[in-house]
Amino acid sequence: MVRHVVFWNYDEKISNNERIGSSKKIKSDLEALGSVVDGVVSIEVSIDALDSSNVDIMLDSLFESKEALINYQNHPEHKKVGEFVKVLMCSRKCFDSVE
Repeated sequence: MVRHVVFWNYDEKISNNERIGSSKKIKSDLEALGSVVDGVVSIEVSIDALDSSNVDIMLDSLFESKEALINYQNHPEHKKVGEFVKVLMCSRKCFDSVE
């Protein structure tokens, strides 16, 4: 199994209202990939960060293998979500590990 965790921060130019709507869309779109991409064990997106957090959105996902993660990253539906996310975010951090 491979765990893939990603953290994003919104660009400062994105208003609070835009953040709320965009966060819901990102959560919905990413979590939907679990039923579209082979090899996904689970995908959870957290968008309700506490004030003690220093990131806006967290993706925590689990894949059957490294190959399944690569398949997910190259899947057209994932790329579509990624293009939407890139426009809104100023930073991205990723941590992948074998479990």
